Formats: sequence, structure tokens, C-alpha cells
Amino acid sequence: MRLWDTATHRQIGNPLTGHTRGATSVTFSPDGTTLATGSGDGTVRLWNVATHRQIGKPLTGHSDIVFSVAFSPDGTTLATGSGDRTVRLWDVATHRQIGKPLTGHGGVVWSVAFSPDATTLATGSENGTVRLWNVASGGGTTATGPPANGTAATNGLENKSPAEVLRAAVAALRAAKSVHIVGSNWDADFNTRMQGSSAIGTIRLADRQIRIRVIGGYGYEKIDWGHHAGRWLKYPLQPFKQFTLAEYASNPFSGYGPLEPKVSGYGPLAPKVQQAMVNGRKVVVVSWLDGSKLQVAGTGPAYPLRADFKGHNDTARMVFSEYNVPVGVAPPPNAIDAPKAG
Repeated sequence: MRLWDTATHRQIGNPLTGHTRGATSVTFSPDGTTLATGSGDGTVRLWNVATHRQIGKPLTGHSDIVFSVAFSPDGTTLATGSGDRTVRLWDVATHRQIGKPLTGHGGVVWSVAFSPDATTLATGSENGTVRLWNVASGGGTTATGPPANGTAATNGLENKSPAEVLRAAVAALRAAKSVHIVGSNWDADFNTRMQGSSAIGTIRLADRQIRIRVIGGYGYEKIDWGHHAGRWLKYPLQPFKQFTLAEYASNPFSGYGPLEPKVSGYGPLAPKVQQAMVNGRKVVVVSWLDGSKLQVAGTGPAYPLRADFKGHNDTARMVFSEYNVPVGVAPPPNAIDAPKAG
């Protein structure tokens, strides 16, 4: 993570390092003295903003990516939401978890927020539900009512063949105006927002980071190592087309070995369809004998929601969200034409 002076646009001090995977959520304490960060490594870390040093040991307990972090209004409690479908509360002073995990969401917990009086916690999930929790009692946290997800008619995928579900998911992705994809494979974390032929995102390797933008028929890249570290380089579009929704949606799940026989529905890895009821909402899960799974929305458009692939060429985990949310992409200022970068 990096801190920046908003007046001068200059970086403040050295990067904050410690997470072993990319940072997926950040928030400042109400008094601005502490920064909380959630990561793809499943941990949360607290940082002293003045010294840039980590405060104590990481907060551990989540078994998946931490997508959301929020301080209580008085700064004494931190709430975290994760891909493991749980929400956890933490004592900021002791770094200890408060009570048991809050469970009930049937999907990734994307957002957490305290009420102004700190008595209620609101949590939002990929399954389309919002839950309210009574957190006034400390360890006795309970849901205050049914999930606010309303009702929706099934899209009929529960009655389709595996191949039909896959085709519907690809078609829905192609028809989407935009999508946000967060995930990881064996050597990198990625966080990309795609909209038509434009995209913006970050790829984080073990010790390096690559930022990309695609717009106006060109691809832009900024790396944090080597001779051109910190400078935007401008390239022809072709190497960057894979990051655009127009290109990605044409074959979104390529590169993961078992998918080819899966799509045509033959062979030992032929997929199966299972319908899951998640808080009253239908989600269709396509699964394979090798452990790969693809979750597809069972109501509305057949959008892919989550993919866990275990192919012989690669393994990957991807979470799809924020469909049709406008993505602002602009050419970076002062970009250097790559062939002339010297």
C-alpha cells in the first residue's frame, strides 16, 4: 500500500509492506491515525499512519480474501467481510476477535458499515442480500431481521444442462456493459474493471506490481521496477486486448485445462449442475470431478458470480461483481510511447 499527499500528488514515505497477496480493502480510523488493510492473503493489518509501521500482529481468522474493512465511529472496533462468507468483529486495541463470526450470507461479503451510533452493522453480499446486525452487546451479535433481498423469479437455469448453463453465463457476460473481476492464480493477484473496449486494473506478483489501462485503441502499463519504474508506457492495443470485456467475454474461461471437455459435456470431467438456495435466492453451481466450480446467478441474467478452477494448466479463483456499473477510464497523463522510451 502507498500513502499520497492529495495536495502535491506525491507519495508519502515508503510503501507499506507485509501482506503476501494484494491488498483488496483499506480504511482509515475516524481519527486518521490508523490504517486498516484487508488482503488476498486472508489477513487484516493495522498501520500507524505517522510512522508507516505495522501495529502488532496481523488479524487472522478469515479463510479467504478480505474484501471489506470498516472502523466503528469511535475507532475501537473493526469489522471485516470476506470471501469465506463471514463477517468478523475485532477489538482494535487487543487485536482479538470479538465473539464468533457473523454467518448467514450465502456469498462473498463485499461491504460492511457501522451505523452512526455504532449499535448496528450493515453487511452486503454478492448473493444480493443486505443484513443488519445488533452489535451493541459486544459478543452477543445477532441478525436484526430477515435479509433485504426481496423476491425474484428464477431464470430457469436449474432446469438446463451443464453446457446450456455455461453458454448462458458466457452470453450474459458478453451482454454486460461492464464487470469488476477480482481473483488470483498460481503466481499473481488481479483486480480489473472492464467496460467494452476499455479497462483499468492492477496485477500484483510476489514482489512486483503492474498497473494497466486500456482506452482509445491503446494499452498503457506502469510497473514498479526497472528503468521505467513509475512511468506510464503507451503500447499498441493488441497485447492488452485480453483485459477488455469485449475480448475477455469471447472466451472467458480459457486456459483452465478441464474446461474444454466440460463445455461439450463429454469425458470423465463432464460437469454437473446443482441448484443452491442461498437466503431464498437460487444460485446454479456447475461442478466437475476435479473440484472446479462455477457459480452462476439463478435469477435475472445468468451472470458468472464466482469461479474456482483447478485445471491441469493453471488454477484460478475469480469473483465477478458490479455488473453494468460505469467504469471511468482515461489515458494516463505524460505517457511515453513505449518504442521511444529508450
